Amino acid sequence: MIRTQLETERLHLRLFTPDDVQIMYELCTDPEVGFRYLKEYWGRGIGTEAALACVDFARSDLKISKLVALIMPENIASIKLAEKLGMRKGPLISVFDIEAFQYEMML
Repeated sequence: MIRTQLETERLHLRLFTPDDVQIMYELCTDPEVGFRYLKEYWGRGIGTEAALACVDFARSDLKISKLVALIMPENIASIKLAEKLGMRKGPLISVFDIEAFQYEMML
């Protein structure tokens, strides 16, 4: 059975609910936010913690063999996180007319 919630020491990752509409509006109207957490939480290792939980979930529960991240070249924090996870930089590609590096990781 595939989990629908992931928990780490500080985080509880779950599916969206109707109660999340207002906070998602705030996140989606804030430029360069891709991880979908508010700026007040940036720089605390939350992205790394969430990403590690998701990598484990992809490997353990989903049994997939490869992860791909699309990161805009100016998003240095996301590039550092992808590299910290062991992802390798691939080509610069165009997605919906936005240039992004394709990072990949075999699981």
